[in-house]
Amino acid sequence: MHVYAGRDPATGKPRRVRRTCATEAKAAQEPANLLRDAEAERLPDDSATFGVVLDRYLEVADLEVSARVNHESYIRRIIRPVLGDVRVRKIGPDSLDALHSHLKKCGRLPKVEHHAEGVHECDERCGPFRDHRTPQPHVCDKRCRPHECRPLAKASIVKVHAIISAAMSLAVRYDWIDRNPAERATPPSPGKREPEPPSPKAAAWLLNHVWHFDEEFGLFLWLAMVTGARRGELMGLRESRFDFELLEVRFSRNFLVRDGQRFEKAPKAGAGRTVALDSLTGTLR
Repeated sequence: MHVYAGRDPATGKPRRVRRTCATEAKAAQEPANLLRDAEAERLPDDSATFGVVLDRYLEVADLEVSARVNHESYIRRIIRPVLGDVRVRKIGPDSLDALHSHLKKCGRLPKVEHHAEGVHECDERCGPFRDHRTPQPHVCDKRCRPHECRPLAKASIVKVHAIISAAMSLAVRYDWIDRNPAERATPPSPGKREPEPPSPKAAAWLLNHVWHFDEEFGLFLWLAMVTGARRGELMGLRESRFDFELLEVRFSRNFLVRDGQRFEKAPKAGAGRTVALDSLTGTLR
């Protein structure tokens, strides 16, 4: 659902405060909250919620396609359900540290907190974050199982914190708040990932096995081994980016699929790069 929130003074385009509700019961409570947020967005005051800040952040943030999809996913699954209805001036470092502590123990918000035998009327415990949502009498099955905690990866908690911090920085620039509380919160250290590449013997066996059945895929695998390129960069390669005289290949695009749509964008590092090829690779074209 969405409500009209006036027009943007710069572009003249209409602004709308949007919210997605997972249950019918939740949707019945949302109109009043949306109207309040619409009023706060026109003239930010103490009633402005963090949900308003998140909406504006997604509206103005300059994000690549994949980054935007990830941001929207974290906001929808974790940030908005916890902080979306909280007044932005009420969020402090202690609130964010509490969120970090919860995510270290369980990366999923409470889901189905009940199980029952026989027929019963569903309520909020049957959702809203699961597909098991029905107002009809039903017999419980495994989807009604009690919630089991699973810690969220530290790197993901750092991403959640970074999104909150970026949204709060936007609120500071707009004079909606005086200070960014995320700067005084303490997210966990993501740590270092320890790569586990295959041994030279295992890599040689794999390459020979693949080459025996499919030479084109074997060549693709060989190129991945000798260049160390990311999967999306390899998928974005075109013949015109090879220079067999200089024995070089240019990685300038990254291919990805999001929500069934195919995109080409700049590489993850931002700028393209040129990688030297050995003489053997130059003869395999």
